[in-house]
Amino acid sequence: FLDDVTENTALSKLNTFCTKTKVRFNEKWETHSKKRCKLTYKSCLREVSATEIGDNKKEAKRKAAAMLLGALKNSMK
Repeated sequence: FLDDVTENTALSKLNTFCTKTKVRFNEKWETHSKKRCKLTYKSCLREVSATEIGDNKKEAKRKAAAMLLGALKNSMK
């Protein structure tokens, strides 16, 4: 399920993963010259965060979701 994640599929896969594990992810935004998105997944088993920068919110959130899914996959090995 966490294989073959692209920026375009990352948000839907993250939402599905969170629904299956019954945990919500949190998002935090910062604005500098570009948008910075920090996504955090926190459960009783693990806490994983990913931060990415994009030209707009949509791009930053997609990149952060892809990075967060990669980090979650690595944390389950």
